[in-house]
Amino acid sequence: MNRLTNGYAAQHHSNRLSLIHSFRPGDCDDVSTSPTGRLHLVNCSASIITREAYTVPPKIYVINLVAAQDRQAFMRQQLQPLDVPFEFFDAIHGTQNPDHYLFKKYNNTKRTRLRGANSSLKLSQLGCFASHYLLWEKCVQGSEPIIVLEDDAILLPTFIQFIEDADKFANHYDLVWMQPSRKVANQTGHPLERIGAFTVKKFAKGFAGATGYLVTPNAAQALLDYSVEWLYPVDNTMDRFYDHKIEAIGLDPACLTQDDNFQSFINEPDFVHKRTLQDTIRHEYANLKDNLRRVSHNVAFLIGRKITGILARLWCPQLCASSGRHHTTMPTSDAEHKDTAQALHLLSEPADSAGPLPLRNTDKVIQ
Repeated sequence: MNRLTNGYAAQHHSNRLSLIHSFRPGDCDDVSTSPTGRLHLVNCSASIITREAYTVPPKIYVINLVAAQDRQAFMRQQLQPLDVPFEFFDAIHGTQNPDHYLFKKYNNTKRTRLRGANSSLKLSQLGCFASHYLLWEKCVQGSEPIIVLEDDAILLPTFIQFIEDADKFANHYDLVWMQPSRKVANQTGHPLERIGAFTVKKFAKGFAGATGYLVTPNAAQALLDYSVEWLYPVDNTMDRFYDHKIEAIGLDPACLTQDDNFQSFINEPDFVHKRTLQDTIRHEYANLKDNLRRVSHNVAFLIGRKITGILARLWCPQLCASSGRHHTTMPTSDAEHKDTAQALHLLSEPADSAGPLPLRNTDKVIQ
């Protein structure tokens, strides 16, 4: 029977390696997981249930209108000295392409019913959404993570450090925001782990703006599935983690920010309209429902981490013994307690149970 060593399969697949995601007692000599539940297995028998691991830095795509040559020069000046692979992606100019085929996904009737009569998305916002949407499609088609930057991004000194560890981020998280949150000033976030120079954090609210992010094919597909119908600007859509279940994961420190001095041609600022009483009620009611779903999701996330941490401390020796493997060190952090509990839950599956362990909806079966 084939074995895996240090969590990696012997056979390479392009720039990826197969990782076991489902196994039974005795299949592995040791196991741990990332804060989001991805498994790291040591000396394991091969399984058809696999998850891809990424081993090279993601390619960078810069969304840029062809006419915005000053922005293109601005981004090229920042990226070329770093010697990283990047290319410009022609943004969809909404006002010049009002009949773009993707704009058919926008449901203005439903949008105004939720947010009020003056809340319709502008063509520039639809063009911005379409630009990101097409890059999500490219990510899925290429089966590789990518980094998406808008052309008003200011790269901070930590940017190159993120690029150097980007494959590690892609193996632990499906979506990583590289910018600071603009939705809540000084949003602190909940620490998950350290990767290189960064503390990875789960944020209770979104980020407002889509200046820069890393996205894997798993998250890109989830965003495409969620965006069958367009109701919100692209950044608000991505911020709805409580709906599409892609957590709001960010960095401390951030590795880029937005240049507000550039006039935006892709996504023009909103004009402020005076709302009628009826529209105000609709808008506030929709916000209330969103806030309740977000709070509920975040509370469940934190409670889950605490409970699994307690279970790991209480049950680790017993489950390790029953699984027939040795566990010589106990986790020391809350994140490690959670990871151990998740791994032990999988290891405690009876060896004679029918069928493989259930897959998450973003996992793949490789024959």
